[in-house]
Amino acid sequence: MIQDGELTFSDVVQGTLSVVMRNVQPFALYLALMTLIGAGLEWGAPALLGQSDIASSDFEAFFEFVGLGAGLVEIVVFIILVIAQYALWQSVMHNEQLGNNYADARYLAFAGQSILAVIGTGFAMLLLIIPGIILASRWSLAPALLIGNNEGAIDALGKSWDAVRGNTVPVALAYTAGAVGLSLVSYLFYPAAGFQGSSSVMSLVITIASHLVSNVGTVLLVAIGVYLFSVFFSSNDAITEVFE
Repeated sequence: MIQDGELTFSDVVQGTLSVVMRNVQPFALYLALMTLIGAGLEWGAPALLGQSDIASSDFEAFFEFVGLGAGLVEIVVFIILVIAQYALWQSVMHNEQLGNNYADARYLAFAGQSILAVIGTGFAMLLLIIPGIILASRWSLAPALLIGNNEGAIDALGKSWDAVRGNTVPVALAYTAGAVGLSLVSYLFYPAAGFQGSSSVMSLVITIASHLVSNVGTVLLVAIGVYLFSVFFSSNDAITEVFE
């Protein structure tokens, strides 16, 4: 078991990438499915329904166009996200032989925990960016505790907070490195975005790319959470030996 101050930035990065490499199939499936769903809702659905200005449309315009109201569709999208992300966490933890709660589907608890985490980190980000990063880092393995150890949503947040205590800096640095990297990749698409109005194909490419980058972020969050769970809560020492 890793003690306070023993975890390094290199450990977190290598451990996270090791989880990704061992779970290419579920991660690739999630990326493909959620990217297609997201791009389909944002770009494809208005096209199928005959909206004339496809390239400049966005979620809200589409919701208004079909008369559903943004609130209803956002709820549907949130449900899809909860189910998909829960399945991803559960699949990766099962592959890593972590936890013992694979049979029970606790979607409501997972959704509640996600909402609490988003509200907490979002509020911290409004104050200053650094507190938000720290909060996200300290809560990073809460979903793994909820799914793998059958912890309550709030209890899992608390145990995650305590577990990462003493190793917050390397985890926060890994979070920051991932966020900066994905932001730089997204920035590469900005020049091309200016040509969306003249090409529906370019619009589709930009839409798919933006959703893909966002979903890669989710994959990295799951991977780092599963890695930290293996470090702080797994009794299988072999799992934590990722630096050989």
